[in-house]
Amino acid sequence: MKAKDLIPLPWKTRERLKAFSQVFPDVPPLETPTTGEKLSQVIACLKPIAKSESAAFSLLRELDSYRCYGE
Repeated sequence: MKAKDLIPLPWKTRERLKAFSQVFPDVPPLETPTTGEKLSQVIACLKPIAKSESAAFSLLRELDSYRCYGE
């Protein structure tokens, strides 16, 4: 794997995602740096939750911006 394929995530984002993974078991926590593929999997898990939880929607937007950065 090339270094440019890895996407670093800020500490605050990782902590928010960790909290969501404790409440919603379908959402896996991410290690950093991560890959765009793993980030896409987490985003797919967050999409149904984001329809009813504004905090999940906010995290979803943030993760999506990192995925775009990594591509």
